[in-house]
Amino acid sequence: MSSTSVPTTMRAWQYSTASGGIEKNLVLNPSAPVPTISSRLGDSELLIRVLAASLNPADYKTAELGAISHFVVRHPATPGMDFCGRVVQTTRTVDDFAIGDLVFGRIDLTQHGTLAEYIVAPTKACAHVPDGVSVEEAAAVGVAGLTEYQAMAPNVKPGDKIFINGGSGGTGTFGVQIAKALGCHVTTTCSPGKIDLCRSLGADEIINYTATDVAETLRAKGQVFSLVVDNVGTPANLYKAADDFLLPQGRFVQVGAPLSLSTATSIASRFLVPSFLGGGKRHFQMFVLQNNPEHLKQLGKWIAEKKIRVVIDQVYDMEHVPKAFEVLKQGKSAGKLVVPQTQNVADRLKTPDLRCRSLEASACFLSETLRKLCTEDQLALLDAIDKLRLQGLSNYVSLPQIIVCGDQSNLCTRFPTELVLRRAPHFSAHASIIPHESRTESEQLALRNFREELSGFDALPDLIESAKLAMGITPHRAFAPDILRVEITGPDRPHLTIVDLPGLIHSETKNQTRSDVDLVQNLVRSYMKESRCIILAVVSAKNDFANQVILKLAREADEDGNRTLGVITKPDTLVPGGDSEAMYISLAKNQQVAFRHGWHVVKNMDSEKGTWTHAERDAEEAMFFSTGSWASLPSSSLGIEELRYRLSRVLLGQIAAELPSLMAEMENIAKTSRARLDELGDPRATQREQRAYLLQVSHTFQRLVTTSRLRAIIQNVNEVFANEMRTKGHYREIVAKPPEKGAKKSKSGTPIPITRNDFIAHIEQLMHRNRGCELPGTFSPLFVRELFREQSQPWESIVRQHVEKVWNAARNFIEIVVKFAADDTTAKSLKLEVIDPAMKRIWESMGNKVLELLYPRENGHPITYDQDFVQTLEELRRERRHQEVEQILCEYFRVSKLDKYLFEDTYDLAALAQNLVSSAEPDVKRAAADDLLDCLNAYYKVALKRFVDDVAVEVIEGQLATVLRDILSPTSVFKMPSNQVARIAGETEEIRTEREQLERQLDVLSNGLETCKRFAGLRLSGDSVLVPAESKTTRTPSSHHETDSEADKETDSEADEV
Repeated sequence: MSSTSVPTTMRAWQYSTASGGIEKNLVLNPSAPVPTISSRLGDSELLIRVLAASLNPADYKTAELGAISHFVVRHPATPGMDFCGRVVQTTRTVDDFAIGDLVFGRIDLTQHGTLAEYIVAPTKACAHVPDGVSVEEAAAVGVAGLTEYQAMAPNVKPGDKIFINGGSGGTGTFGVQIAKALGCHVTTTCSPGKIDLCRSLGADEIINYTATDVAETLRAKGQVFSLVVDNVGTPANLYKAADDFLLPQGRFVQVGAPLSLSTATSIASRFLVPSFLGGGKRHFQMFVLQNNPEHLKQLGKWIAEKKIRVVIDQVYDMEHVPKAFEVLKQGKSAGKLVVPQTQNVADRLKTPDLRCRSLEASACFLSETLRKLCTEDQLALLDAIDKLRLQGLSNYVSLPQIIVCGDQSNLCTRFPTELVLRRAPHFSAHASIIPHESRTESEQLALRNFREELSGFDALPDLIESAKLAMGITPHRAFAPDILRVEITGPDRPHLTIVDLPGLIHSETKNQTRSDVDLVQNLVRSYMKESRCIILAVVSAKNDFANQVILKLAREADEDGNRTLGVITKPDTLVPGGDSEAMYISLAKNQQVAFRHGWHVVKNMDSEKGTWTHAERDAEEAMFFSTGSWASLPSSSLGIEELRYRLSRVLLGQIAAELPSLMAEMENIAKTSRARLDELGDPRATQREQRAYLLQVSHTFQRLVTTSRLRAIIQNVNEVFANEMRTKGHYREIVAKPPEKGAKKSKSGTPIPITRNDFIAHIEQLMHRNRGCELPGTFSPLFVRELFREQSQPWESIVRQHVEKVWNAARNFIEIVVKFAADDTTAKSLKLEVIDPAMKRIWESMGNKVLELLYPRENGHPITYDQDFVQTLEELRRERRHQEVEQILCEYFRVSKLDKYLFEDTYDLAALAQNLVSSAEPDVKRAAADDLLDCLNAYYKVALKRFVDDVAVEVIEGQLATVLRDILSPTSVFKMPSNQVARIAGETEEIRTEREQLERQLDVLSNGLETCKRFAGLRLSGDSVLVPAESKTTRTPSSHHETDSEADKETDSEADEV
């Protein structure tokens, strides 16, 4: 047995139960026993120190099988099957691997999984990591890569067509690329947000499973596929439908499926039910993964050759494995989730025999120039900002970066150049172009295809020339708004972004137009206005600084100078001891143009002197600043070496200062996103989800419709209607005096005023024109009908206006309820397909009922059995007789009204009696007309009360109020056809995409806030040290700190910085 020193304990994630979810039961055991390799003769095993692992659905599905999981794996157990690591021990029979070899692979489910520092793996489960393949990339291959390779390679040949169900997950991303590497045409499925990913992997056709029926779409293609690889297990009818799109000799390989009894039954039926009994006709295979080192070697070779790109969705620290499982179980990851053993990064670099060539190349590329932008004291906070950037937070809020800008020079930048340091699972250095939005679609596509790999800074000149050519920069077009992005990634790189902007142009020239001047200035302004950017304002001593535009723009963007650091270049061009040199020294002391971070001076190397090393450059610069007037400045403000230190310190201070506002902005965005997500409601991709959503909406609808709010609206409108009928429902209104001549006519809709005598005369004419066989002094009941029809003329218009008013109020109320209960899109669909048709039916039924109630007024006879009619008639007759007697008495006694009087005159009571008797013997025609008018008034009063009640009860209640709640009821939702449910509750592709983006955004913001909160109570103190905000620190003098103290005395900006 060969070995190196191995500890007896290790860190490992373990679970004893997975009840409620594995993520809630995992515990990081700091002293778990290290597994041991077999001592049995013939066993070939390796003890491997894990450098990175990746997660698979089987890791949690097996653990969550309940009691069954105890039979599969002994507990406490460590999950994980995929790994990349270093060999530390081997059994005696091993000759293919040596101590220190970097290997990757996949182990079977065991008690000692890969989410630990050490694992034991059989040699058949391992392969060497090829040159050019990173640790994280290799760790992500195992289960997913082997599964897709073994499902495809034996079953296809070049030119075959493959359908991969699920092409954007950890397994599917391998499947699409493996199929292309095997020379096949690939059709796959994914959600809208991952279409671009699948297309970038090489998929020829992509089916958006949220917007179309997958089985029907495939059926429409006919029998063209040689192989189906189902990574998902849904839709359930996919295998049966494969008879119509899979070639007769084709195979259906089931890789993944939901863990449920129905799924197990469905899969079992595919083996047991023959085609003549309704089973599928195509060959069905349930995939079983087997370790095979040759297959691992082939996958590693393809990755090294760039034929396969390992898609890593997110990288989680070892401490955040439960969170990684939460994300994995959501099923929305675009690629693999990787867990590097970050505490082993230093071990990787120290091990001489470690084969991590990509890491060494990255370390070489990140020369000392870049490394010194990241001091040790910054790592804690910069790593936090790096984590936010890694999680995608920069898509939603602005994160700190450094922008370099100044006036144009002979070697000026012709386009913005971003130098980006990123933490990522793999190591690379490459350049790409971000096209400006003003470009045409074809130009943007061409520029996005620009991509070049870099091996070091020596390749930058050639890269810039290639970029200029791609952007179309010529002598006639001096500048471009597109961005050249040089990105350097690696797991040990903190985040930092430096943007070098084109030099500002003072005026147009032969080769630089007015549009070039405006383009550059607008570009610089757009970067400067970002409140979290550090502005590195560069001025050249070759020109008067008062004439350099950069200072004006810096003041516009940063009025108080709080985030600007001035840099003076080419001080060697000034005449020693001259006025210009004195002016620039005053500027360097922050006396001319004051910035909070002050000024710094660097000496450029003369390019005409040939090539030089960085050490030679630094030595010549130090010699220059050690003599002459420049030596009077603090050493902390001179030279590139000090600038690196100072720049990192300023950036750290900016990050610490911006952290509270960054958190507030993230919280506001998260609040807005959550509100929008609440408006969108639950996802509704399937018929079941859509109908369930409508059921929820219907319950809310019924609850709100049956509240007293609508009832109150109806009652109030009914009261207005009843009052209007009482005051405006009669055609003529009896008044005491006739209207004066020249008086205005009554307004439309109000009763016509008429005296009783005039009304009687009108009635006498009617009786005269239409007299029949009635006896003198009597009248026909038909006269009551005619007079009532005339007197109730306004009823129809009043009741129709009332019904329309109530109907409109109800409709508006219903629409408000629907908008409250459902999202905007569903509410509009419900209005169009349910509410509007239902309200139209209600309107028609209300109109029919009104006609039914008005029919007796137009065509019926005055019939009533209401005792109020008789009482009212008697009251009217008594009142009329009383008025006649009162008038005779008033005339006889010559008084205006009957009251208590003391009379001293003599009166002829016989004459009084004669007058009273004479009044009781009126003209028979007049008496009949009087009686007819009384009868009309009595009947109208009874009929009016009955009509108002009938409208309220039979029209408003019967046809409207009682049926509103049934417009959208759970019963009606259950009875809706499936196509109607889909039209109403089905989400558009835009909404589905928006929901996915919002969910991802909230996840990113949530993680970002958690990260920021760890630093929320800290402030920058002293020499780039983070301390609690309430504490105070005392600086310990040292050579470097003493220099800073001198600088503090010289410039207010440095004092402010401390």
